[in-house]
Amino acid sequence: MDIRNSCLVSDEQSPRCNEKSNTLILPLSLEDNSTLTGGAACLAEFGKEFRIPCNHNDITLPFDDKIENFSIESARKHHDFLLRVQEYKKEMEVLVEKLILCEKSLDTDDVGIEEDEEKDTENGAGENEQFQKVDGKFQKVVDKLSAKIWSAHQSSDPDDLSRLVQYMQLNRDSWEKAANHHGSTILHHAVEEENLTLIKTLLNVGVNPNVKEKCGATPLTLAIIKKNEEIVKLLLESYAEYDDKFYTSVPGPRTMAQKLNIPSIEQLFDDLSMDETHCDKVIWDIVEVATVGHKQGIHTPIIFDNDTEEESSQVHTFSYDRSRPGNKTLVVGDQGTNKINRSVRAKSAGAYDWVGEVPGDMHAKGYFLEVCKKTMGPGGFMCVLHHVIKRHKLNDAAFGDKKFQNQNLGKIHEAVRDICMAYGLAAVQLYKKSEFFPTESELTDHLNRFNNHNQLLLETFKRWLAKASESRKFAYQSQMITLFGPLRDLYKTRIREGDAWCCP
Repeated sequence: MDIRNSCLVSDEQSPRCNEKSNTLILPLSLEDNSTLTGGAACLAEFGKEFRIPCNHNDITLPFDDKIENFSIESARKHHDFLLRVQEYKKEMEVLVEKLILCEKSLDTDDVGIEEDEEKDTENGAGENEQFQKVDGKFQKVVDKLSAKIWSAHQSSDPDDLSRLVQYMQLNRDSWEKAANHHGSTILHHAVEEENLTLIKTLLNVGVNPNVKEKCGATPLTLAIIKKNEEIVKLLLESYAEYDDKFYTSVPGPRTMAQKLNIPSIEQLFDDLSMDETHCDKVIWDIVEVATVGHKQGIHTPIIFDNDTEEESSQVHTFSYDRSRPGNKTLVVGDQGTNKINRSVRAKSAGAYDWVGEVPGDMHAKGYFLEVCKKTMGPGGFMCVLHHVIKRHKLNDAAFGDKKFQNQNLGKIHEAVRDICMAYGLAAVQLYKKSEFFPTESELTDHLNRFNNHNQLLLETFKRWLAKASESRKFAYQSQMITLFGPLRDLYKTRIREGDAWCCP
């Protein structure tokens, strides 16, 4: 055990310095610097005393020049280290509490310390025991699922595949969130093992292709490390994020492909990028400007409540009031249930207007997009689609009977997203020309007071939107930004979080 009593430093380094001996008296340490975690704790204590920052990189994926590839093993070892440091800190806190209790009981006849030490020795038999237990449980889930998938694909009965899909859907909780201590999921494992059958099955069932390990690696990251173009294609077809803009803490897929000199994979990204419209770039520019302050570590609170400035430390929370007129609560059900709900709402709109029907099966996304098209069709939906955002191949059939064919679902989903944004940008232009748009003096005054225009523009835009919605025509057209756009974002977020069927 390393017991540090003193360390020579200059007078200027600490106010606790003894002027006579030029010695800084450090606190008694219980850290064991003969271990990796104990040594790290000692250095952390020194850092505190001498005001030296000891900030760990939470996510990292280094490039190893020896193997000429990105080292996922190094990233995982780094994560293991951080976990051990955290566990070590917890153990030391427990030890300190025991020592304090022991000190208080010195004058008593209590002699239970040795028993506690024996229990601690048994519990700390191995640092990897807990990791091995988690990894063993994960491997059992992988082996069980892999065996079922292999059996179904080898079977001569075509119904076995349908039964497999049904089994995976009914038992989703038992395998989808299973992970080892690295945070590596079954999809990560399948990509790393280059198991195409398992990968295809998981993606067809709807597993999230953008899930991250605790070190920051996604399945697409692992596929690029493996230099497996076929797996990269499968992940991209399932809407894996490939743009480097979405990878802020680890190298992005395009950067990795360039570093590893894989032109075929770079070409896949280029082909997808060709489909970007000018609207997509405008959207990203807006988001990038809005988040630049966050990336630079600038956190300026938005404060606006008429002419009253609130304390910047106040926490601003959003509360969804279901009883407020116009707010919808999504009710998930099958086709029959939704039909009944619509009938009930039609009979008493005043009592049941809050109901929003959402199909409760695997085709919910396609049905939602079809409803959007049918609802907004009389208002020029297809005209905007064909002549504004130039999606000429998307016809009525693509939103109807063929929405689940030829990758139409992804295309119409992107089309609805872009049309919602187009309507949003058009609304902004009308708002700028209206009397509700702030004057130069109002903008300047708000900027001087709060260092931004955000809340002023938001509040005035809301008032303009409410006033403009008094027109039935405008209220109908604005559903693209007040109803379908937000619902699309909500649905997408719920799917990513794994609870798409629990919408509020």
